[in-house]
Amino acid sequence: MKHASNIAYEGGLEKLATDLGNLQYDALQTFLIALALKIRHDSAADDAKNRKLLAKHLGKSADKLLDAAAAIGNSWSLCKIHMKTEVIETET
Repeated sequence: MKHASNIAYEGGLEKLATDLGNLQYDALQTFLIALALKIRHDSAADDAKNRKLLAKHLGKSADKLLDAAAAIGNSWSLCKIHMKTEVIETET
């Protein structure tokens, strides 16, 4: 698998980070979990190819993403009662 150095997202990585940061925290938590699972999958693939150190670092990264997802989930628990139920579309 080839890893891209950029993403085809209008505005690039900085805009993508802003748009992700503007998500409701429950949606951001879902994204972070999905990203962690993808990184965990990469870790397992590298481990199977005997790239142990790379697999270790990817596994740690996945753990930290899951920690971040849990913290964002806690944030959501605090503020969801103050959120409107409508979905706000952002321009991409």
